[in-house]
Amino acid sequence: MDGQSLYSKDASFRSFTAYRLEHNHRNQKIIHYAKQEHTVWLSIIAISWFWLIVTFITQFPIYCKQILGGDEYLVTLLLTIFSIGIGVGSILCNKLLRGEINGRLVPFGSLALVYRYFYSVCSVGFILSIPD
Repeated sequence: MDGQSLYSKDASFRSFTAYRLEHNHRNQKIIHYAKQEHTVWLSIIAISWFWLIVTFITQFPIYCKQILGGDEYLVTLLLTIFSIGIGVGSILCNKLLRGEINGRLVPFGSLALVYRYFYSVCSVGFILSIPD
């Protein structure tokens, strides 16, 4: 051996770059297919919006303490209400679709999540602006 490591920085960079290019090409194929299938594309968009809203849930403890002036019981209450809302929405979709699996209600569910989120934000802003 000439003293150089088998895993030099240059070799690992090249393998990482090849790995990224390969997966980037695969992801482009998936996105291309999803855009051709309208239902699949709407489902991907809705799931993305859902997880965007869910990431805000990680901020509930800070939101409850600093904005609402609550404690851990309020955090638990808000998480419970959110979970029950997701469950009721799922059951309602199942009833409306009569057990059929398709993406017809995906846009409506996405709009309902966004509407409810902005309604909550605006109502809290209104409540905080009321003078004592």
